[in-house]
Amino acid sequence: MASSSSPERALQEELKDAGNRLLTIPSSTHELLSLLDIKVGALNGYIVVN
Repeated sequence: MASSSSPERALQEELKDAGNRLLTIPSSTHELLSLLDIKVGALNGYIVVN
């Protein structure tokens, strides 16, 4: 299996961090939506459509 590229590794770390932050219920809807919005943005920037 090929090793992870730097952008791929960064995305993995961001998603891992988001998952860890979701282990504790966010204190507000705004906090939850902000966390999810950041991660969706990261995924949209990462996904390449052929």
